[in-house]
Amino acid sequence: MRLALESGLRTAALAVLCAFTPIVLFGARSSSASDSRCADDEPSESSAGSASRSADPLDGKTDATDLYPPIRVSSAVHAFDINEEVKADIVRKALADLSTKDADCRIVYGPVRTPARLGKMFLLIEAPAKLDAKELIKALKKGDASVELVAWTCFENQDKLLGKLLDAGMGGQSGRDWVLGIGNDLRWVEAGNGFVEFFIAPGKITSDQIAESFHHLVQPFGVKDFGHVMRESFTWPIQAVSEKGAPEKGATDKSVSKSAFDEAAVKRVEKAIAHVAGVKSAHVDASAHTITVGVVLDDLLRSGPVFAPTPAANSTDKPADDAKAAPPPRLRFDTNAVLDALEKEHFTVTSKKEGEDAGPKKGG
Repeated sequence: MRLALESGLRTAALAVLCAFTPIVLFGARSSSASDSRCADDEPSESSAGSASRSADPLDGKTDATDLYPPIRVSSAVHAFDINEEVKADIVRKALADLSTKDADCRIVYGPVRTPARLGKMFLLIEAPAKLDAKELIKALKKGDASVELVAWTCFENQDKLLGKLLDAGMGGQSGRDWVLGIGNDLRWVEAGNGFVEFFIAPGKITSDQIAESFHHLVQPFGVKDFGHVMRESFTWPIQAVSEKGAPEKGATDKSVSKSAFDEAAVKRVEKAIAHVAGVKSAHVDASAHTITVGVVLDDLLRSGPVFAPTPAANSTDKPADDAKAAPPPRLRFDTNAVLDALEKEHFTVTSKKEGEDAGPKKGG
């Protein structure tokens, strides 16, 4: 009862503020219409309604190594900001043409929109991992010349009601409109169990600025601050591969060494991985034959496959209030760059299931 009352009071306070106080901190101003998920006139293969939230698949999961298996993923996810007047059919075809035998190129979240960003929509596109973001931009520009690649920052979040507060509101404004008032460089915000993600113009607003501005906005209304920028680590078993790359006599794969790692190679691979966007530390344990990588999900331009992509079966032409909502997308560090650095220095990783791919299968 106490929790329900607290939730109701917080939602009401936020709704009243949204209805009567347009927030302008760094210049962004909310408008007066409600959040809406788009239907007929957008290039969406799926709908991500805001009326309800299903259980987050990451709730209770703490082992980051399980979230980053030592295998190469076949796809990567990029966030984009586009105009509502986009030529949907042209964009659909342009994206489909970029699909490969290993991965589809498709929209996995959105398009979604909110009046705080009048005339704009946000979406996530999953594309073959080897495809450069520039190719995606080129395809999208066939339907919208002003398309923008968006960066993302993920924070820890212990407030399980924040996602509902983003969708709640009255008088034509939602909590999301209010939060987006933090600054002109914010493009979208989503929250789930354990995380909150801000989608931003790359390099334009820091995580500290986001956290500080959010604090000043919500504290008077009893909404909890979110935590630090998401920091995760994963440990993979690795082995040295013959530099010649030639199979041993009678073998079917490269020669793998069980001996001590070459010290110079270890230093090179640690240095190379430390320079990957999002990586904050990389350490090879030569005696244990493992590598541990620490990452920070801050101002990144690509993600591994989302944990909860919106399934195509959720597509609907109904208003958002009647739509069956999918969980908000939880993005993650793209580990393929780590695998590239390991392979360059003749190291290989050992997967629990050889050949398994952590990314969604083509057509899935």
